[in-house]
Amino acid sequence: MPDGGAVRFRRRELDESAFATWLQDSGYRTGLVGKYLNNNEKRYIPPGWDEWDGMIGMASEHLVNENGHLH
Repeated sequence: MPDGGAVRFRRRELDESAFATWLQDSGYRTGLVGKYLNNNEKRYIPPGWDEWDGMIGMASEHLVNENGHLH
């Protein structure tokens, strides 16, 4: 599918209005621990997250984006 599936959800303009941004706009602190769909952009943190510990790629790689720093 050219504009469907996981590729459609990885488009940055779709991140501007998402569950995390709605919660943050309502005064909640937000955080993600784990995998964010199929996010392969290693240092990218979608808007709306106060804390971000996102796994990169497969679990066997052991690479984590911790608030923009790769470990």
